[in-house]
Amino acid sequence: MHIVYLHQYFCPPEGNGNNRSYEFAKEWAKEHIVTVITTKAYFPKNYFDNYTFINGTCHLEIDKIQVKVLDIEYLHTMNYAQRIHSFIQYATRCLKYLKQNKPFDFVYASSSPLSVGWVAYQFLKQCKTPYFFEVVDLWPDVPIEMGIIKNRFLKKWLWKWERKIYAHASGIITLSTGMTEKIIQKGIPEDKVFTIPNGTNTDFFRPCSLQEKQLHKQNLGFNQTDIVALYSGTVGRANGVKYLIEIAHLAQKDGLKQVKFVILGSGNRIHEVKSLAQKYGLDNVYFFAPVPKREILPYLYAADIGIITFEAYPILNTNSANKFFDYLAVGLPVCANYEGWQASLIHEKAGLFAPCDKITVFYDHIKKIVVDSNLRAKFAHQAIEVAKQYDRKHLSKKLLTLIEKYYEPSK
Repeated sequence: MHIVYLHQYFCPPEGNGNNRSYEFAKEWAKEHIVTVITTKAYFPKNYFDNYTFINGTCHLEIDKIQVKVLDIEYLHTMNYAQRIHSFIQYATRCLKYLKQNKPFDFVYASSSPLSVGWVAYQFLKQCKTPYFFEVVDLWPDVPIEMGIIKNRFLKKWLWKWERKIYAHASGIITLSTGMTEKIIQKGIPEDKVFTIPNGTNTDFFRPCSLQEKQLHKQNLGFNQTDIVALYSGTVGRANGVKYLIEIAHLAQKDGLKQVKFVILGSGNRIHEVKSLAQKYGLDNVYFFAPVPKREILPYLYAADIGIITFEAYPILNTNSANKFFDYLAVGLPVCANYEGWQASLIHEKAGLFAPCDKITVFYDHIKKIVVDSNLRAKFAHQAIEVAKQYDRKHLSKKLLTLIEKYYEPSK
């Protein structure tokens, strides 16, 4: 079978981002032909110095995956108009490529944005190729609830396309049970929606010894007695990293000197977050530039607590944060300021979760983990056990089995 994987943000091993699509496609390519159509968004800056773009497309082979990279830019620092332009470019050029290079046997379209689903729908209508639609973020619900999309006609238009994409998909893949519930509430048959969480690579993300942890702390400039609370990932509008600065402010006022807050990442809110830390005169917050996935282990190993934050929008409780599983796999207790399915999975077992708008509760949770070494050890042990259930090799095979099942009747 020839599977075409549509993902605007495909991240190679050298890239800095969620590489779920790479790891899934790598496993599928062991049994089938897999072509990925993507953009330059999550490739390192100098990645293409020794490659040539022919008619705007660079043809790569990565671990037996045929990767077609369109020369379309996408950055977290882009404004909304620039992002929409990027979405439209990818959708139109992607559909053109599919029609010019058919036949394909099956399309796997991963959002966001919703326009990726539009490509799969149009290709189905024109070439009868079945597709699965993967919901990474609930579009258009998330940008609407966050107030990013306000025009009522645009909302209706997006909801119309959402219904069409869902209705014509052979199956809908979500990354969380919360997303699954939301989609079923829209009238989609329950037997058409499948939950395949983000997961992690447990071969790569593994626990380290106490000696290794102390060495990595030292290499990052921390003392052995410091308790490092790490936030790793995008610093954007939805991520609510400003809440971590508020927590650091409370810790400094409270005299909780042993905790050090590390922010490893960047995005369109990084300057705002840094300015807030400077305003408070914080000496317990440390900023590091984002690193490729393959270089992140020293930071995770230096940490004692994994932090996840989101803005205070209920819709974001359905998210399936990628860092959540990576934290668990290396044995980090998780502390987060949101509730939902991930909280239900590990709250008071391998971490602590607070409501989005309860900063003092969030701080109390972090303080509890910081001061209680026995609790940290207990959570760390249980985190590793939970992570084993979410290994991406297992998840990718589970998803491939679904694709093979739904492709058979169309032969």
